[in-house]
Amino acid sequence: MVRSETTFCQGERELCRVSSLILAGLVDGKARYIMPVLVLSIFRVIAGLTIFRAFVSDLQSTVFPWYTAYHLKGYLGQIPPYDSWLYLFSGWDTQFYVAIAKNGYFEPLYAFLPAYPILIKALAFVLRDQWLAASSISLLFGTLSLPIFQLIAEDYYPRRESLCCTLVFGFFPYVFLFTTVAYTESLFIFFTLASWLLYTRGNHLSSSLACTVASLTKIYGIVALVPIFADLIVKRDHKKILYITLPFAALGAWSFYRFLSTGYWIAPPTAQSPWAVYGLSFSWIRFALLPVTQAISGDALATVGFVVLITVLTISAFHLDWRLGAYSIIMLMLLLAFGTIQSLPRFLSFIYPVWLIPRFRSLVPLIILLTLFAAIDLKFWYTFITANTFIG
Repeated sequence: MVRSETTFCQGERELCRVSSLILAGLVDGKARYIMPVLVLSIFRVIAGLTIFRAFVSDLQSTVFPWYTAYHLKGYLGQIPPYDSWLYLFSGWDTQFYVAIAKNGYFEPLYAFLPAYPILIKALAFVLRDQWLAASSISLLFGTLSLPIFQLIAEDYYPRRESLCCTLVFGFFPYVFLFTTVAYTESLFIFFTLASWLLYTRGNHLSSSLACTVASLTKIYGIVALVPIFADLIVKRDHKKILYITLPFAALGAWSFYRFLSTGYWIAPPTAQSPWAVYGLSFSWIRFALLPVTQAISGDALATVGFVVLITVLTISAFHLDWRLGAYSIIMLMLLLAFGTIQSLPRFLSFIYPVWLIPRFRSLVPLIILLTLFAAIDLKFWYTFITANTFIG
């Protein structure tokens, strides 16, 4: 019995030693930045082909659910054919971004900020297809966010642990899905990460411009200024604070345009009407947490558990770097107070400092976790396309 236990322990140590050698080989040189990009890209191709084959037979007899929904909406104009692979990346809010890119703003779409539709329109001028442009932008910026996240992680951890953090970040189901499909998350996370990375490298103007794009992608993108502002105050570098006025000026210009168009400085009341049919509501704290007497469903418990997990990671991020911790805490509070309840897991998943907390020194637990994430990724992606259950 003792010999068996000794043999098992020796085998475990040998497995750990081999995994450490593998990780060491992966982090040599600049190739370490390619590795997460390559792994996620290969998985996206395999997962996409698997889902596509589940919908389209050799006789092309299956219609994508979102084709059925989209072809009835006149404001979308010509849409991809019923068997187009573009429906792998299009669903839910994708239609609204494409509609703005095609037609400009109209009621009730003033709730959406302009950065993503502007890029769709610009790229569609080259590609001649708004749907292809929307998908390409999301995939491109979602992929490019990986090496930027990895560069930030290397400011806090050794190379191999940073690589592991990046893989966990990229494979996490909500991050994976919404940096794959045609949503604003890819643009938001890329420019939020770029803003902090550029600031830490001393490129203050570029950092401010990146934050400006993030703010014009999602309204809470402006919170990316928090760690920068806090750091400048502590350093008493007051002259550079002028740079952070750019995002505020951009949001001010957008609000003025919205006022001229609708008479409202913020999104008009009609801006929420498209989501009323889905029963969406806002402020998790007010409508989901505080009414303690309401019936507790499995979904509600899962959301509570997820909020608790993100809260714990947020507190840990504060200990890692107080500047990023301040950003994480403010983002968490804003999203819990004002965010769409049904979309809360998506929003919280993009508080990027929380993904700097998980640390892996061995390849074995990392592979187990990534395998679990990959299975959920496939399920989430399929669910997004089928439109039977709201995920977004």
